[in-house]
Amino acid sequence: RPHLLVAAVAASPLGLAQAPPTVTRLEPPHLAVELDPARFDRLTVQFDQAMDPSAYALCGGGDSFPRLTAPGWDDDRTFAIGATLEADHVYALDLACAESTGFRNRNGQRVRPQPWRIATKGPALPAGAARAAVDRLFAALREHYSYRDRLGIDWSDLDRTHREQLEASPSGAALALRVGELLALAQDVHVIVQWRDAVRSGVLEWNKAFERAGLRNALVVEQQPDDADWTVFEGTRLLAVRWFAMDGPGAVAVGPSQSDPRTGEILRGAAIIPDNWGRFERAAAADLPLRSLSSDGDGQPTLQPGEFAQRFMACSFAQEALEQTRFGLELMTLREAFDPNGPEA
Repeated sequence: RPHLLVAAVAASPLGLAQAPPTVTRLEPPHLAVELDPARFDRLTVQFDQAMDPSAYALCGGGDSFPRLTAPGWDDDRTFAIGATLEADHVYALDLACAESTGFRNRNGQRVRPQPWRIATKGPALPAGAARAAVDRLFAALREHYSYRDRLGIDWSDLDRTHREQLEASPSGAALALRVGELLALAQDVHVIVQWRDAVRSGVLEWNKAFERAGLRNALVVEQQPDDADWTVFEGTRLLAVRWFAMDGPGAVAVGPSQSDPRTGEILRGAAIIPDNWGRFERAAAADLPLRSLSSDGDGQPTLQPGEFAQRFMACSFAQEALEQTRFGLELMTLREAFDPNGPEA
């Protein structure tokens, strides 16, 4: 249930070819720490060219997403939005995330998604606290991170090059931001190993439907090598099941595809799944507040708590099936047709 700030109208007609827009300035800057919440009540994004004022997107989730109000454009290159920040807090936003319409220029070209992380000022850490935390961090990476060698990351080198900055972190929020940026290097491009068999079984389950149509083994699952990158799929007839790390609570998934316009045949596609599906129930139980800020169709933003997540991201089929199963088991127990402590249970 991520927060998604998005507004869009019909795409502008494509004009002459030009370079896609890029961000030239963020205020506060990306990875800024010790920000005074009383001084920063606006977030500003500046671009290198004139932009389409009808489209904007800031994405995030959970407590790391600030309270935002009154989005608008100071000029044709500068987007600004009001923000309420709290002390000793890490905020994580993404510009033009993949599931949004994004920021785009007047020819319809989108800005590439990019992160925006900041930390506000908080109480000073006790003497030696940052050093002790950094010691525990790198000890955990050495002793407990099972795949520390698989991605080719030299953690000892990162220890040497980042330790001074980490230990100099003046507050807990500053330390958390810097540690999070360091650990982002370890995000894996493949489905988490412990769930590979479950994902494989889920895909192959669709073969039952194809068999009823007279097609046997219509789907075959292959595991991408751990050292490969996504370019191995270019020009192939494979449908990729992709995994990615996601900040905040909840879970979403998208299934983009490209088809032959003459026949409708799908030429390339993907199922893009966040890691949060592995802990969806825990995220739901956290009962975090949902917020979204979006256009109501006439360019005026309206605040609709949770509606975006509930209407467009929430699938209740599995939850309802579990509730029906629970009801059935309780009913059979009351009728003494089922022993909840017996072997059938």
